[in-house]
Amino acid sequence: MALDTFLTTLYVHVDDWYKAEGAALVARRRAGRLRMSDSEVLTLAILEQWEAGTPWSSERGLVRYLQQHGRGWFPSMLKVSALNQRVRQLCTALAALQRWFARRLGSASACYEIMDGFPLPVCSL
Repeated sequence: MALDTFLTTLYVHVDDWYKAEGAALVARRRAGRLRMSDSEVLTLAILEQWEAGTPWSSERGLVRYLQQHGRGWFPSMLKVSALNQRVRQLCTALAALQRWFARRLGSASACYEIMDGFPLPVCSL
């Protein structure tokens, strides 16, 4: 699938979900006009986790790629720090969106999950 088709399809799914379910999960703060919509930010949050067939390998790589080549898709692309802040503000909606995608893709009932983490000692005796 071409990247243009993939981005468009992903955005349409995210936007439809956001209008149906996600907007109710987002607590709005008083703010000025947002440069990117919540649907666009959630699309980027899902997209940055996608690894297969993408021309980037990190979050910075995604932002750099979209700032150079993706102005047609995301004309008001944020910088990495601003994108991180918006994703953190939408973390409840992002978690629900990921579960929704898992159900749609048929992997919600998988018996294994992969978690990225780093073991830290919790207490010492």
